[in-house]
Amino acid sequence: MSRKDNILIKALISVLLLVFLIIVIKNIISIAHNPEQGQLLNSLPKFEVKDINGKTVCDKDIVSMYVFIQFIDSRDINDIDLFKAITSSWKTHNLAIIGIITNSYNPMNNIGFDSSNPVIISDDANHLRSLFYAPKMGTYYLFNSERRLIAHGNNYEGYEKGIKIELTRLLTGRQFRAVEIVEEGSNINNFVWLNQLNNFVLSGDKEYYLFALFTSFCASCQQGSIVSTLNDLFLAKRQHIDVVSIIYPKYLGSNDLDVLKEQARILFSIVPADRELYDKWSSLIEVYNVSTLNNILILVNRNGRVLKVSDATCQCYNDLFNTIKSLGSTTN
Repeated sequence: MSRKDNILIKALISVLLLVFLIIVIKNIISIAHNPEQGQLLNSLPKFEVKDINGKTVCDKDIVSMYVFIQFIDSRDINDIDLFKAITSSWKTHNLAIIGIITNSYNPMNNIGFDSSNPVIISDDANHLRSLFYAPKMGTYYLFNSERRLIAHGNNYEGYEKGIKIELTRLLTGRQFRAVEIVEEGSNINNFVWLNQLNNFVLSGDKEYYLFALFTSFCASCQQGSIVSTLNDLFLAKRQHIDVVSIIYPKYLGSNDLDVLKEQARILFSIVPADRELYDKWSSLIEVYNVSTLNNILILVNRNGRVLKVSDATCQCYNDLFNTIKSLGSTTN
């Protein structure tokens, strides 16, 4: 091979490397500016736009402790419902709420928003979405007082299962604890909403009773493991303990219980909550959410004394299970 050929080959390789480098750089720039790539935002970007009333909305003028920003498709009921839920529940708290409508399809009639919260109709949707790296409509962001991103999600997660629990914790300081239902060491006959549990104890002949409060079922998540463990404990300790699952009945009809029991492979009893427990349950779900009020386990003795309480927030199921495993025929 001649020297000239070598030079041509090196030149060709250099050109190919240069083309490859240009393509890589273009892709990096595209990802950085294309919201469809879903790049994560770290902090509140700088912006200055007009809301639908002509008032300027600027990032530096926001003085609230927290900032909630949602991209809204006015044709999507899920987007609208999420924005309405946020504005109706948190407008009196230290939270700046901004809705960005990224299309102009009849937004006024579809949303019916609270005029005290800025709503922006953007003619340059791609620009705003690029600023926030919003991958699609319905994307929401929550920033703290330092303008750092602390939570984000999409409307398909819904209000109840998505941002509600985070806002409740941040803005009210409340975080669910099972003590709001019953406290260890207390007696279930002292609580009206636990009359159903007390009736099981009074009419039963076991030394111990384990009540499992379920709002929904998920065989492939932690609940599947909990049910499996409860089945094992029920079979091993059935001489001394009765296990009863109580279902939040809002999402289940009485005819669904047998099907649910079979699908979830539950070996122990399953019944819907009575009115008193349902009302208490509902009031707590209103403050927190459905998933937080799921998988609550209450262990009591035959006198109604509460020995152990476990829930998802304390992650103390193993303590309760170990307590059950240690139970014998002697009543505590």
